[in-house]
Amino acid sequence: MPRIAQPIATQKRHNTRQEIVSREIKEASLKAGRDDLTPPLWLNDAARQEFQRVADEAGKIGLLDNMDKSVLAVYADAYAQYQEAAQHLKIDGLAPDGKINPFQRVATDAAKIILQCSSKLGLAATDRLKLAVPKQAPPPPAVNKWLAFLPENYKPAFENE
Repeated sequence: MPRIAQPIATQKRHNTRQEIVSREIKEASLKAGRDDLTPPLWLNDAARQEFQRVADEAGKIGLLDNMDKSVLAVYADAYAQYQEAAQHLKIDGLAPDGKINPFQRVATDAAKIILQCSSKLGLAATDRLKLAVPKQAPPPPAVNKWLAFLPENYKPAFENE
Protein backbone atom coordinates (compact mmCIF):
# COMPACT_ATOMS: atom_id res chain seq x y z
CA MET A 1 0.00 0.00 0.00
CA PRO A 2 1.53 3.35 -1.01
CA ARG A 3 2.25 5.95 1.63
CA ILE A 4 0.10 9.07 1.73
CA ALA A 5 2.06 12.19 0.85
CA GLN A 6 2.33 14.74 3.63
CA PRO A 7 2.97 18.46 3.36
CA ILE A 8 6.58 19.34 4.08
CA ALA A 9 5.60 21.27 7.21
CA THR A 10 4.02 18.19 8.82
CA GLN A 11 6.83 15.75 8.07
CA LYS A 12 8.80 14.52 11.07
CA ARG A 13 11.91 13.40 9.24
CA HIS A 14 14.91 15.66 8.77
CA ASN A 15 14.96 17.25 5.33
CA THR A 16 17.83 19.10 3.75
CA ARG A 17 17.36 22.76 2.82
CA GLN A 18 17.26 21.79 -0.86
CA GLU A 19 14.56 19.14 -0.24
CA ILE A 20 12.47 21.64 1.73
CA VAL A 21 12.68 24.33 -0.95
CA SER A 22 11.88 21.96 -3.82
CA ARG A 23 8.97 20.44 -1.91
CA GLU A 24 7.55 23.88 -1.06
CA ILE A 25 7.70 24.86 -4.73
CA LYS A 26 5.86 21.66 -5.72
CA GLU A 27 3.21 22.20 -3.02
CA ALA A 28 2.66 25.82 -4.09
CA SER A 29 2.10 24.70 -7.69
CA LEU A 30 -0.67 22.33 -6.54
CA LYS A 31 -2.78 25.06 -4.93
CA ALA A 32 -5.86 26.13 -6.83
CA GLY A 33 -7.63 29.48 -6.82
CA ARG A 34 -10.77 30.50 -4.94
CA ASP A 35 -12.29 32.74 -7.60
CA ASP A 36 -14.95 30.25 -8.80
CA LEU A 37 -16.26 29.04 -5.44
CA THR A 38 -19.91 29.91 -6.13
CA PRO A 39 -22.93 27.64 -5.66
CA PRO A 40 -23.99 25.66 -8.75
CA LEU A 41 -27.35 26.54 -10.30
CA TRP A 42 -28.86 23.11 -9.64
CA LEU A 43 -28.83 23.62 -5.87
CA ASN A 44 -32.04 24.76 -4.21
CA ASP A 45 -32.14 27.90 -2.04
CA ALA A 46 -31.38 26.16 1.27
CA ALA A 47 -28.44 24.29 -0.28
CA ARG A 48 -27.13 27.51 -1.85
CA GLN A 49 -27.22 29.24 1.51
CA GLU A 50 -25.29 26.39 3.16
CA PHE A 51 -22.79 26.31 0.27
CA GLN A 52 -22.16 30.04 0.60
CA ARG A 53 -21.94 29.88 4.41
CA VAL A 54 -19.32 27.13 4.33
CA ALA A 55 -17.39 28.76 1.49
CA ASP A 56 -17.27 32.08 3.37
CA GLU A 57 -16.19 30.52 6.68
CA ALA A 58 -13.60 28.27 5.02
CA GLY A 59 -12.30 31.25 3.05
CA LYS A 60 -11.32 32.99 6.28
CA ILE A 61 -8.74 30.28 6.96
CA GLY A 62 -7.92 29.36 3.35
CA LEU A 63 -9.29 25.85 3.67
CA LEU A 64 -11.24 25.37 0.42
CA ASP A 65 -10.49 26.18 -3.22
CA ASN A 66 -12.08 25.67 -6.65
CA MET A 67 -11.20 21.97 -6.65
CA ASP A 68 -13.50 21.43 -3.66
CA LYS A 69 -16.56 22.91 -5.38
CA SER A 70 -18.18 19.59 -6.34
CA VAL A 71 -17.71 18.02 -2.90
CA LEU A 72 -19.04 21.17 -1.27
CA ALA A 73 -22.06 21.13 -3.60
CA VAL A 74 -22.83 17.50 -2.70
CA TYR A 75 -22.47 18.39 0.99
CA ALA A 76 -24.81 21.39 0.68
CA ASP A 77 -27.40 19.35 -1.26
CA ALA A 78 -27.33 16.58 1.35
CA TYR A 79 -27.62 19.19 4.10
CA ALA A 80 -30.74 20.66 2.46
CA GLN A 81 -32.23 17.17 1.99
CA TYR A 82 -31.56 16.36 5.64
CA GLN A 83 -33.23 19.59 6.76
CA GLU A 84 -36.32 18.88 4.67
CA ALA A 85 -36.53 15.26 5.84
CA ALA A 86 -36.12 16.33 9.46
CA GLN A 87 -39.01 18.79 9.09
CA HIS A 88 -41.25 16.05 7.66
CA LEU A 89 -40.24 13.68 10.44
CA LYS A 90 -41.03 16.34 13.02
CA ILE A 91 -44.51 16.82 11.57
CA ASP A 92 -45.42 13.21 10.68
CA GLY A 93 -43.36 11.31 13.24
CA LEU A 94 -41.17 8.27 12.69
CA ALA A 95 -43.97 5.75 12.09
CA PRO A 96 -47.31 7.31 11.20
CA ASP A 97 -50.16 4.78 10.87
CA GLY A 98 -47.79 1.92 11.71
CA LYS A 99 -45.71 2.41 8.56
CA ILE A 100 -42.09 3.51 8.52
CA ASN A 101 -41.79 7.08 7.32
CA PRO A 102 -39.80 7.20 4.02
CA PHE A 103 -38.23 10.47 5.13
CA GLN A 104 -36.39 8.51 7.83
CA ARG A 105 -34.32 6.76 5.16
CA VAL A 106 -33.73 10.06 3.34
CA ALA A 107 -32.49 11.63 6.58
CA THR A 108 -30.21 8.66 7.33
CA ASP A 109 -28.69 8.64 3.82
CA ALA A 110 -28.23 12.41 3.84
CA ALA A 111 -26.53 12.25 7.25
CA LYS A 112 -24.03 9.69 5.90
CA ILE A 113 -23.23 11.90 2.92
CA ILE A 114 -22.87 14.95 5.18
CA LEU A 115 -20.38 13.14 7.41
CA GLN A 116 -18.33 11.82 4.49
CA CYS A 117 -18.16 15.17 2.72
CA SER A 118 -17.48 17.14 5.88
CA SER A 119 -14.45 15.00 6.69
CA LYS A 120 -13.10 15.51 3.16
CA LEU A 121 -13.68 19.26 3.37
CA GLY A 122 -12.29 19.61 6.88
CA LEU A 123 -15.50 21.04 8.34
CA ALA A 124 -15.08 19.41 11.76
CA ALA A 125 -12.35 20.63 14.10
CA THR A 126 -10.74 17.18 14.25
CA ASP A 127 -10.63 17.02 10.46
CA ARG A 128 -9.06 20.47 10.26
CA LEU A 129 -6.35 19.36 12.67
CA LYS A 130 -5.38 16.63 10.21
CA LEU A 131 -5.17 19.22 7.44
CA ALA A 132 -3.53 21.98 9.47
CA VAL A 133 0.12 22.77 9.18
CA PRO A 134 1.67 23.11 12.64
CA LYS A 135 3.50 26.37 13.21
CA GLN A 136 7.01 25.87 14.42
CA ALA A 137 8.42 28.15 17.08
CA PRO A 138 11.63 29.92 16.10
CA PRO A 139 14.72 28.31 17.59
CA PRO A 140 16.11 30.01 20.68
CA PRO A 141 19.11 32.25 20.05
CA ALA A 142 22.43 30.48 20.35
CA VAL A 143 24.27 31.32 23.56
CA ASN A 144 28.01 30.84 23.77
CA LYS A 145 28.64 29.08 27.08
CA TRP A 146 32.27 30.19 27.09
CA LEU A 147 31.41 33.89 27.38
CA ALA A 148 30.92 33.41 31.13
CA PHE A 149 34.68 32.88 31.51
CA LEU A 150 35.65 36.20 29.90
CA PRO A 151 36.29 39.31 31.96
CA GLU A 152 33.45 41.85 32.18
CA ASN A 153 35.37 44.57 30.34
CA TYR A 154 36.29 42.28 27.40
CA LYS A 155 35.63 43.72 23.94
CA PRO A 156 35.75 41.38 20.95
CA ALA A 157 38.14 42.15 18.13
CA PHE A 158 35.47 41.37 15.51
CA GLU A 159 31.91 42.70 15.25
CA ASN A 160 30.21 39.30 14.97
CA GLU A 161 31.56 37.87 18.24
